Amino acid sequence: MVILDLPFAHAGEGGPWYVIEQGSVTEFETRFLALSFANARALQLARSGLKVLVNVEGEDGVWRLFDEHLKASLDAGVNRAGFRQGG
Repeated sequence: MVILDLPFAHAGEGGPWYVIEQGSVTEFETRFLALSFANARALQLARSGLKVLVNVEGEDGVWRLFDEHLKASLDAGVNRAGFRQGG
């Protein structure tokens, strides 16, 4: 399983924004670019047969899991840090 983490850039609206894949960090100028990259990377990994989750931190500090299509993941009720997702 591969998890792509997208932390929220708390240092202001200008970023930088990151995608973290198994310890490797890729930096982007905008959140949109980071999400676009994560989506493309997740689809690429899934096509090669890997299970992929995209873990996105919202502005509210809550981490949310999505599948490679950026749809809410129902099979992962606990995020990477061990916190329950949602409500």
